Amino acid sequence: MSGRVLVVDDDRGMVSTLCDILSLEGWTPEAAYSGEEALERARDQVPDIVVMDIKMGGMNGVETLRELRVRYPDLKVVLMTAYSAADLIEEAMNSGAVNVLAKPLDPGRLVSMLESHGKASRRVMIVDDDPAFLHTLSSAIEGAGYDVLRAVSCADALDQLATEAVALILLDMYLPGSDPEDCVMAIRRASPASAFILFSGYPNLLDDTRRKVPDRWVRACLYKPFDVEHLIGILDAHRHV
Repeated sequence: MSGRVLVVDDDRGMVSTLCDILSLEGWTPEAAYSGEEALERARDQVPDIVVMDIKMGGMNGVETLRELRVRYPDLKVVLMTAYSAADLIEEAMNSGAVNVLAKPLDPGRLVSMLESHGKASRRVMIVDDDPAFLHTLSSAIEGAGYDVLRAVSCADALDQLATEAVALILLDMYLPGSDPEDCVMAIRRASPASAFILFSGYPNLLDDTRRKVPDRWVRACLYKPFDVEHLIGILDAHRHV
């Protein structure tokens, strides 16, 4: 994988170290030492992804994230923090950060996560406890050129999303042992940059859950059985939003 990564931190040593690591892994890093400088760098050339500290003098990472998302809605931003600032972390996730990593960083995890986000536009996750349906739907979507992650439960999905990035999550509303709304909320916290396609063979369950979650999270709702070609059209349209 290659691409431009803007590394933002008022700790110049941290910026230098991360830039060296990313350069060795084939990325093209660029340094910025404040939120204000990050905005200037992005204005000159929009990066593929931003890795930025939350706690900085001047504009903090969350404030900078918000401004970047206003200017470049599709820009992926990963935030870092050495503090247990739960309020700021929650604010960061709600503002569109794709992840918040704890300092000191694990370089291997950072590189793996960046690789995953670089591939995410053609990656979807299907969450369904029916193995036959999961296999059939996965095969059809893979045949349309997408990478597919498969999960058989909400817990399985959360485990995978800890290290993998996806563009869309196809989530069955009836998963034994899981409340549909709780599952949507938990997955959204784990993968705030992803959108949902909600589906179910139980229309009332699907409709009830749909009313309880924010509109901006959901790309479509489908009732089983649904037309796979229609679903693939939704996937293709989402890639160009």
